[in-house]
Amino acid sequence: MTALTQQQRLDCLRLIRSENVGAVTFSNLMHIYGSAGKALEALPAMAEKGGKRAIKVCGIQQAQDEVAAIEKAGAKFVVKGEPEYPRLLGLLSSAPPVLTYKGGISLGQKPCISVVGTRDCTISGKKMAFQIAKDLCDGGYCVVSGLTRGIDAAAHEGALQSQGGGTIGVIGTGIDQVYPQSSDKLHDEIARRGLILSEFPYGMGPDRSTFPRRNRTVSGLSLGVVVVEADVESGSMITARFAKDQGRQVWAVPGFPLDAKAGGPNELLQQGAKIVTSAADIIKLAKDLEKIMVKEPVFPIFGQKPVALPDEEEMKELRKKVMALLSKTWVTVEEIITETDAPLTMVLIALTELELAGKITRKDGNLICLNYDDKEDL
Repeated sequence: MTALTQQQRLDCLRLIRSENVGAVTFSNLMHIYGSAGKALEALPAMAEKGGKRAIKVCGIQQAQDEVAAIEKAGAKFVVKGEPEYPRLLGLLSSAPPVLTYKGGISLGQKPCISVVGTRDCTISGKKMAFQIAKDLCDGGYCVVSGLTRGIDAAAHEGALQSQGGGTIGVIGTGIDQVYPQSSDKLHDEIARRGLILSEFPYGMGPDRSTFPRRNRTVSGLSLGVVVVEADVESGSMITARFAKDQGRQVWAVPGFPLDAKAGGPNELLQQGAKIVTSAADIIKLAKDLEKIMVKEPVFPIFGQKPVALPDEEEMKELRKKVMALLSKTWVTVEEIITETDAPLTMVLIALTELELAGKITRKDGNLICLNYDDKEDL
């Protein structure tokens, strides 16, 4: 863990707010150049090599204005690699490089369990989520959810009824926004007694592309995810999928087969999720998971030496090879390395250049493909 200067923090904010820079690209740039400041200087040239004439780099004033707005709203921000950054989330290469927050950031250091489900829940589903969350908190666990109506709200409310672990609400908007508006009172209560997290710029409203990213953070914060009620095609199932990809546990509350809201949990159980009838079922396994995961190393993103940049003529040939190998079908980075027979660092630089140019996109599982317009997979 690293204590950063104000300049380093501002550089990190500028880097993640620059065009075509996502969480993994941010980490790759830090690996290549050793600092956010050096990466910012290199962005225009890297994008040009990838095939884009101009890239929008977040300016100093823009970043300073965002910091001022965050502070005026009573919020703060934390950078991945700083001691306050949520520990389990920090283990992931896809973790947001910058999180804006209101409330007690120390909750991110506690063992967390996510409880998620449908917005249009049944009365029994709401009761179940409430009780599971309360009992988890009584057992010392922090409950994470998406701070919306239905199962999420019930989970947060159950956690707030406990004097134990606390609750974290992860939102799919800027830290100053409340969505849906019906959650305003719960939002304020969590900001006062728990923690609200956002990876999105100040002032950003809800968008169809932000909620899958929010769901990825919900699962990433936690030892595992509990799905209470959810349709087979739902955001909660996306969260469960992210949890699997991140190596986290998935639990599910079974339901009657003819009930559509039981479709998601029942499908997860068929796929190997652990059955939940009470919080005790979760706590039994969570204690073992906690022992394993606290031993996992947090890989540093600061203090790394910049890599030696390869010959440009070799890089030109490699970029051509990579583009020839790609299509709009997802492939792994490992497959690209194998097919090109090029060193890892060269492939990393080439992919970063192409991503900055908007030529390729990526998703969890180290998968890449040629760029297309389906923002839900970004």
